[in-house]
Amino acid sequence: MRLPAHREATDSVGGGKPVRTASGAGFRPATYSASLLRGPARYRVEPPTPVGGAPPGYDYSLPGRYFVTICTKYRQEIFGVVQDGQIRLNVFGEAVRKCWFDLPNHYYCTLDVFAVMPNHIHGIIVIPELLHPPHTAGGGLNPRLREAETQSGVETMHIYPLTEMIRGFKTFSAAAVNRLKGTRGAPLWQTSFHEHVLRGTSDLEMVREYIRLNPINWYRDSKNSRRGR
Repeated sequence: MRLPAHREATDSVGGGKPVRTASGAGFRPATYSASLLRGPARYRVEPPTPVGGAPPGYDYSLPGRYFVTICTKYRQEIFGVVQDGQIRLNVFGEAVRKCWFDLPNHYYCTLDVFAVMPNHIHGIIVIPELLHPPHTAGGGLNPRLREAETQSGVETMHIYPLTEMIRGFKTFSAAAVNRLKGTRGAPLWQTSFHEHVLRGTSDLEMVREYIRLNPINWYRDSKNSRRGR
């Protein structure tokens, strides 16, 4: 299946130690200040490079569906094995899966189809539409503070861009896996990740099918070190 062009984005957290933010280390997203953004590289969250589909300066905190692929460091196959066209996750894969599905508890997002493979994950993150256009404050890499009318009334919320959601997922899934392995601070993920803004129903359904069929097609996946054997 030929997929829409994937872009490569870079965040600064490859999966080592959790980044300590102004509010302390934890899954709660960081509120970035100008001093932090000028500081060490490990605090920076770079915006995705807009290659096709999205114009330069695209705001990745805007409502939409985002197809994301993240690979392990050196593409090590550590999350389980594929047998008979099905992924059999081990404890590390289950920990990663749990962290992914915990994202809506910490960010304004919902999740669509998702798959953990032996050395990578595929998923669709959805930043939902608000009922009315929001008032925004801040810009650049700072979270947008939006006062908006939602199902439960008017409330103020932080809308974080896709890069911040991936930073949080990579940091805390790595911490969970390292606790299980007894390898504190070891990198789990590649520094970069791939993303694509899904446009329309046909784009969405094609990617959903691709993710669902990933275990069946693992034997010919370019990420499979034993492909063709």
